[in-house]
Amino acid sequence: MSFSDAQLRDMLEQRAKRARSPDFDGVIASATAARRGRPWTGPRFRPAAPSGARVSLLATSAALAMGLLLVVALGISLPSSRPPGDSSVASGVPSTSPTASASASAAADLGFGRLAVELKYTRDPQDAIYLHGAYSFVEIRDRAGRIVAEAGPVGYSGAERLIEQTLPSGDYQIVSYVRPCDESCEDLAEPRDHCSADVELAAGEAVQAVIRLRPTRPCLVRIPSREKIALLPSPSSSSAPVDTPLVAGTPAEVSGGGLIVRMEPRRSADGIRPALPESLDVVVLSSTAGEAGGTWYRIEYVHGSSEPIFGWVEVPSPKGARLVPREVFCETEPTTVPMVATVPPLDQPSCFGGTEITLDSVQVHRRVVEKRFRGTPRWLAETSDLWLYGTGGQGGETLALNAHVRPDSGVTLEPGGTYAITGRFGHFDSKNCRRQPVALRSGQQTPAESVLWCSQQFVVTAARPISRRTDVAIDGDFILTLTAGRTRYGANEPIEISATLEYTGSRNRVEIWGSGSGVVHFSLDEVEGNRDMRGAYRTSCQAYELRRNVPVSVPFSKSGGFSAGDPQANFWRQYLEDPALRLPAGRWDIRAAAEFDVGNDCSARPGPELTTTVRVIVEE
Repeated sequence: MSFSDAQLRDMLEQRAKRARSPDFDGVIASATAARRGRPWTGPRFRPAAPSGARVSLLATSAALAMGLLLVVALGISLPSSRPPGDSSVASGVPSTSPTASASASAAADLGFGRLAVELKYTRDPQDAIYLHGAYSFVEIRDRAGRIVAEAGPVGYSGAERLIEQTLPSGDYQIVSYVRPCDESCEDLAEPRDHCSADVELAAGEAVQAVIRLRPTRPCLVRIPSREKIALLPSPSSSSAPVDTPLVAGTPAEVSGGGLIVRMEPRRSADGIRPALPESLDVVVLSSTAGEAGGTWYRIEYVHGSSEPIFGWVEVPSPKGARLVPREVFCETEPTTVPMVATVPPLDQPSCFGGTEITLDSVQVHRRVVEKRFRGTPRWLAETSDLWLYGTGGQGGETLALNAHVRPDSGVTLEPGGTYAITGRFGHFDSKNCRRQPVALRSGQQTPAESVLWCSQQFVVTAARPISRRTDVAIDGDFILTLTAGRTRYGANEPIEISATLEYTGSRNRVEIWGSGSGVVHFSLDEVEGNRDMRGAYRTSCQAYELRRNVPVSVPFSKSGGFSAGDPQANFWRQYLEDPALRLPAGRWDIRAAAEFDVGNDCSARPGPELTTTVRVIVEE
């Protein structure tokens, strides 16, 4: 089907008249109706390394499903010749159609563009789950905050185009969130695991946004494609998917799901479980001819484990699953842990390798890890128990980055400390790295793959302690931050301490209910002593309002009580009467806790509970 320039202008003019009408409420119905499928739960809980990404670095293969995105202003969807489940859009593909050029001109003249939003779900057995499932929601808001297109509730379906909408040019915000179910999914909980991105839609432009969603984690919004609007003829419905050979080093993703990984490039070889789901990121390492005209690819991936795994997959698989090229998204100048950690581990060396990067306000922790490999050099070849935490990125989430320290580097990191960390991927010791699995189930690695794995590890080369101490707690859409001015004070010197409570959900504001003395309470504990002052608060109920992304500052306040017979009575009396926070010499843990309900009163079911702690040292 084709349209003349005059016909297209007439159609667009009708849309423009509607938009200019005084009765126009700013809401344009989604071109794709929301579909309520089965709720998405995800697998059982274990800690996992985070993944995600931001800025496009590599374009996918050319001419992928242009018809899905570029039929603008008409509300017509064209059939796709792409493999099932894959909806990525190529960038930089010129149109040679006169009709297409006229369409772009007409759309631009009338000030319209087109915005497409796609959800891609990634599930990993290490992720936490929604106990009774959850549904996804997507909104497009204009500058005034009005919803101009929306989709949801949507159940899990791997990858799904939810919104394809013609809109007046201007600034928009894409908002994504999920709402967990109760046992029957009759009622949905408050929105959580949100993310958002601002989009500038120019006249005559088509923009594609991809939302990456993992259960119980903040999602990520990517903007991989911008196109000039064009009309393309519908591809033949009989055209079959064509697999483009993937060369070594190609970033790819799984299309179709259920892809079995095997130890050797043959169907009879032992499999590595679990099977790879739809949209999982992989990297192609090598290939060899397969059975029935297919291809076996040696790949690296992260799924069901906190570190990359190597194995063989047959493409196309007996069930039709494929590997398709994907884009790599990077932060151009990373300064926080989340800016690095939201990039999948497979892509971190290509994004950040070859140069040192410095990350601010990094909290150091150690946690137990399973030693699945041994090798040389030991400090690099074995999985590290050192984790770097930071707050930032889309939604202000707290994320972690696994790190290594060379023993003779002179770097000393104290667990619980806060540092400015300098490090790099692709450490020069990687070229001599060799790894062997402790158990066969971990999978063998060739010498080249051992070098690759070691080059993907972040190695700390320098660390500078930061005197300003901060601890962060996150529960759903709420963030509690506790900050001390310094880590060391003199005896009886006033200690600077404060907290902030922030709402980061999808609503403009939210009402919470808590104690009449406030929802944030402070307490302190002498680490090596027996002085422990718990906070006290009123049992009365009061409402408080939080605005989205506006932190509310809570200065330190004292509360508590003691008996006349308490051996520390004199100390506590002086402590409570002094308006400043002064403490005797020693190490002290200062805590801030927030507990409140989200509902109509304090009788609602238990709400978020957040606790933060910073340690200060008071010197003689």
